[in-house]
Amino acid sequence: WNWNNLVTRDPDAAKDFYGKVFGWSATHNDEAPDFIWMWQVEGQRWPEGFAGLMEMGTDMPADAPPYWQVYFMVENADEAIETTRSSGGSLVFGPLDIPTGRVATLFDPQGAAVSILESSYPEPR
Repeated sequence: WNWNNLVTRDPDAAKDFYGKVFGWSATHNDEAPDFIWMWQVEGQRWPEGFAGLMEMGTDMPADAPPYWQVYFMVENADEAIETTRSSGGSLVFGPLDIPTGRVATLFDPQGAAVSILESSYPEPR
C-alpha cells in the first residue's frame, strides 16, 4: 500500500468535511488532471500530500457511492495490467501518466477494485 484517494461526486463537500474534522486542505498541482487534488496537513512528509481527492467521472454508474480508493506500488504498471488480464482480472481505468508516476485501476476476478502506481520517484514513497 502506498496511497489513498477519496473518490466523490462532490469534492467541495469533501474538502469542507475533512477540513473541519481533520484539519486537512486540498490543493491542486497544475501538472495534475483538473479532477484531482492532494490532501495536505501541517507537518506532512511529502510536498505532494499524503492522499488524494478525485472527482468521480461520468464513466462511473450513477448510483456508485463515494469511496476511498487504495493504491499498491508496482515495479511496472503495464506488466501488472497484463498480468491482471492473464489472471482473470480486468483494466477499469488508465493507465494514466501523472506527475508522481503511472496509475491504473483494476478489477480482480471477483470484481474488487484495486489501483496501482508505478512511481516516478527514485526512492520508495
